[in-house]
Amino acid sequence: MPERPLRRLRACLTLLGLFAAAACTDSATAPGVPDGHARLRLSVNTASTPVNTLVVEVTAPDLAKRLAFNLKVQNGVAEGSITVPAGSGRTVTLRAFDTRQIETHRGSRTLDVRSGTNPTMSINMLPLDGSQPIQAVLGSIVVSVSPAADTVAAGDTVRLRATIRDQNGAVVAGQVQWATLNAGVATVDAQGLVTGRAAGEAQIVAVYAGVAASARVVVTPAVALHHRPATQTGSPFGKLATTLARLTEFAAHAWADRAHPHSTLV
Repeated sequence: MPERPLRRLRACLTLLGLFAAAACTDSATAPGVPDGHARLRLSVNTASTPVNTLVVEVTAPDLAKRLAFNLKVQNGVAEGSITVPAGSGRTVTLRAFDTRQIETHRGSRTLDVRSGTNPTMSINMLPLDGSQPIQAVLGSIVVSVSPAADTVAAGDTVRLRATIRDQNGAVVAGQVQWATLNAGVATVDAQGLVTGRAAGEAQIVAVYAGVAASARVVVTPAVALHHRPATQTGSPFGKLATTLARLTEFAAHAWADRAHPHSTLV
């Protein structure tokens, strides 16, 4: 083979190798995440607690400074993404605070973080104020529920929908498990159809692979329809009936006077 075509062939093979290596690198790391880091999704269901804010701290022997993240509670769930350098011995500490900035829960777990996708794991947060424990879920899966809040009358229904996404934002095919935190107020079936039972507020939760998301459903009292009798004078139909009765009586009297001009009507 002549030297020039051989050089071209080698150059093409080199370029193909570079493209293949770049493709493998991109598939392992989420967009916007630096090399050697991982994006993790954190979800904490706080619907039955006074938690208003969640503080996340990440420490490790090879990290010069601790990392800190703040997650706000919305609709009974504290949820957000944190970017952590890959490596072993990463200690994730979670601290929960109420609206007065008083710490209510705390929990931690030491784990190994790798670039790209990480398995889902849980962190138990024990109460400091006598309330019940809560559980945090950390991993590479995100679950969202829409609408995040809705209102329905008792006896009526509203449909909620859950979407599962991976760390790259792609939709994941899967079936979530639906649950209600207040079955006396609202119930939910396996397809996310919520039925209002009684006036009040309920959290409806969707769970997939240990990751939870929730929606707040407010149930209003059922609307009672009161039918008034047609002869009641306070209603339009009652007034019309009264008028027709008077006209009928007047016509009967007029006919009697015409038939008996000398008679007296008592």
